[in-house]
Amino acid sequence: MHLIFLLTVYSEAFIFAIDEINMNPDLLPNITLGYQLYDSCSDEGKAIENVIRIMHGATEAIPNYDCWSQGKLAGFIGDLTSVTTMAASKMLGMYGYTQITYGATDLVFNNKLRFPTFFRSLPSNIPQYEAMAELLLKFGWNWVGIITSDDDSGEEESRELEKVFTTWRICIEYIESTHTVHYNYNYDILINTIKKSTSQIIIICGNSAAFSYFYVSNIFQEIANKTFIFLASIIPYDFDITNYDPRNGSLAFEFYGAKIPGLTDIFKNIRATSPQHDMFLEGIFAIFVSCVTTEVHWEVEKQLNFTSGAFPPLRNCTKNTNLSSFESLVFDINNFRITYNVYNAVYMMAHAIHEMHRSTSAPEYRWKVPRGVCSESCGPGFYKTHKKGVKHCCHDCVRCAKGEISNTSDMEICTPCPEDEWPNEKQDRCLPKDLDFLSYGDLIGKLLSFFSVLLCSLTVAVIVLFIRHRDTPIVKANNRDLSFVLLFSLMLSFLCALLFIGKPEDLTCMLRQTSFGIIFSVSVSSLLAKTIMVVIAFTVTRPGSRWRKWMGNRISYGVVIMSSLLQVLICGIWLSMSPPFKDVNMNSEIGKIVIECNEGSLGAFISVLGYLGLLAGVSFTVAFLARTLPDSFNEAKYITFSMLVFCSVWVSFIPAYLSTKGKYMVAVQVFAILASGTGLLGCIFVPKCYIIVLRPELNTKEQIIGKSAVN
Repeated sequence: MHLIFLLTVYSEAFIFAIDEINMNPDLLPNITLGYQLYDSCSDEGKAIENVIRIMHGATEAIPNYDCWSQGKLAGFIGDLTSVTTMAASKMLGMYGYTQITYGATDLVFNNKLRFPTFFRSLPSNIPQYEAMAELLLKFGWNWVGIITSDDDSGEEESRELEKVFTTWRICIEYIESTHTVHYNYNYDILINTIKKSTSQIIIICGNSAAFSYFYVSNIFQEIANKTFIFLASIIPYDFDITNYDPRNGSLAFEFYGAKIPGLTDIFKNIRATSPQHDMFLEGIFAIFVSCVTTEVHWEVEKQLNFTSGAFPPLRNCTKNTNLSSFESLVFDINNFRITYNVYNAVYMMAHAIHEMHRSTSAPEYRWKVPRGVCSESCGPGFYKTHKKGVKHCCHDCVRCAKGEISNTSDMEICTPCPEDEWPNEKQDRCLPKDLDFLSYGDLIGKLLSFFSVLLCSLTVAVIVLFIRHRDTPIVKANNRDLSFVLLFSLMLSFLCALLFIGKPEDLTCMLRQTSFGIIFSVSVSSLLAKTIMVVIAFTVTRPGSRWRKWMGNRISYGVVIMSSLLQVLICGIWLSMSPPFKDVNMNSEIGKIVIECNEGSLGAFISVLGYLGLLAGVSFTVAFLARTLPDSFNEAKYITFSMLVFCSVWVSFIPAYLSTKGKYMVAVQVFAILASGTGLLGCIFVPKCYIIVLRPELNTKEQIIGKSAVN
C-alpha cells in the first residue's frame, strides 16, 4: 500500500524539479526539459524494457531504432534499487547515455570500466560501513550476526562488511541469506539459526525487500529478544522510522534528508478533484481515506482488490478531501530523504546539460597543452623504477617479470599471479593455466594409441598363427613354450603403453612403471632362456657331454621365473615404501599446469630400469657369443639382432627422456616401449612367420637338418 504513495511522492518531486528548472531563466535558457515516467516495479526485465522504450521514443520497445520526432534524449534518472539500476546501466553504458541514480548504493558501481556513464546523487555504502563499526565499538559490541539478501547486492554488502569488521576487530558469528522475492519461502531454518546463536546484535543488509517482507511477515516477532541494526539501503523509502516498534533497542541508518521548499505544500494541497489527479493518487485516497471519485470507482476496486472484503467499503470523495490528514502517519514529507535525492538527481542532470551547452557555444580556442612531466606514465604491464641521482618525479618503465602483472598505471611493484594462473600477453591480468597431460585427444596421443593397438593385434595374429602350426618344426625349434611366453609378454607390453596415455591418477601411476618393468623382464628373460638353451643344445651334441641332463624345460622355466621374480620383488618394495602418485606441477612449463606421475622414489625407478638393462646386457652378450652355432639349433643371431635393437632404443631413451618435459616426456617412454617391443617381435618372429605363411615347404624337419648339414 505504501509503495503507491511512494511512487506518487517520487514522481511529484521529479516533475516539481523539472518545472522549477524550466521556469529558471538562468539555468538552461532557451531550452525546455521534457520527461517520460516509467515504473520498473523492482523487476530487472521491466527496467530494461522501459529503457528500450524511452530510447526508441514510442510506446513499443524496439531496440536500435530512434523514433523521436522532436527534442533530444539527454539522460536517465533512476532507479531506486541496485538490481534494477544495474540492469538499466549495462544497456545505457553500451549506448553512452548518462544515468543518475537516487537510491542505488552498491559498491560495484564504483567500477568505471563497467559503468562509465553512471553517477549518483547519494554516497556509496563505504562511509556507512565505517560508521556502523564505530557505533558497534561505541556500545562495546564485537560479536554480531549478519542477515543479507540472496542476490548480488546482498553478497557484495556482506563481503565488504566482513572486511571492515575484520579491520575493526569485530567478530561475525554467522552470515545468513534470505529470499526477498518469494513470499512463500520457508524461514524456519533462518529463524532457528538466529535463535540458537549467542550473538544478540544482528546486522540487516542487502536488498530493501529483506526489510519490508521481514516486517510484514512478522518474522521479527519470533526473535524479538535480538537487537537489529539496519543499513540505510534496507530502508530506502521515506518511511518515518519513529512510527515503528524499536524492537529491543534496534537501530537504523538513514540517508541524509532535507526539506524541498514548496514540495510539501503541493502534497498537502492535493485534493481528490485536483487537475493533476491520476490513478496513483486515486489509489492513495482509496487506501488511506476509503474514498474514490465516481468516474473510476469500479476500476479502483478491481485493481486494489477492495471487493475481497479486506478493506472497508469505498465512498465518494468530497472536493475538500486532501492528504494533510494522513501523510504524517507513515511518511515524513517534511524531511525528505530518497525524494530529496530524486530532486537533486534532476538538478545534477540539468547543470550538466547547462555546462555542456555553455562550453560548446563558447568561442573555440586552440591551446597546445605543454608537457609537464619528467617521465611518461607507466601503463599496465609495467612498473616504475626511480632513476638514481635524479628527482623522484623521474622514473623508468620496466616490463613486469614472468609470472607477474600490473593492472593499473604507475605501479611501484608488480603482483605475482597465483600458482594456477599466468599473465596474459599484455601482463595486465592473470588467466587460468591450461591443464597439460598426454591425452587421447592430442594428435601424438592418438598416434601412440593407434600403434599400441595395432602392434598388440599383430602379436595376437602371430600367437594364433603359432597355435595353428604348433606341431611344425619351425615352431617347436628351440622351446615352443618359451616362444608363447615371449609372445604373450610382448602383447601385454603393447597394451601397457596405454596406461601412460590419459589423465594420470594414483592407480595408473602405480601401475605404469611397475607393469612395464615386470612385463619387459619376462620378455628379456625369455630371450635369455632361449639363448641359454641354444648353447646347451649345441653342447650336448658333443660325445660324453655332461650338459645332457640340463636339456629339459626346467632350466628355461627357472631362468624366466627367477629373473622375473627379482623384478617383482623390486617393484613390491617400491610400492610398499614410496609408491608413484599423481602430482600437479605448476612451474615446469610456462602458462601450463602439468598433471604428471611422480615416481615417488627415484632410486626405485632407476633400480627397475637398471635391472632391466642388466638382463638385456646379459642376453645380448650370450646371444652374441652363440651367434655362429649351427642353424638347426640356432636362434642366437636373431636374438642378437633383437637385443641390439632393444638396447639401442633404451640407451637413446635416457637422454631424450631427461631433455623433455610434461606430456612429451611421457610420449618418449611410450615410444621406447613400442619401438623396443616391435624390435623383439620383428627380429624373432617375422622370419618364422615368413616360412610358415610364404615358404611352407621349408617348414620340415628334413629341410632344417639339411640346411644344417650344408652349413
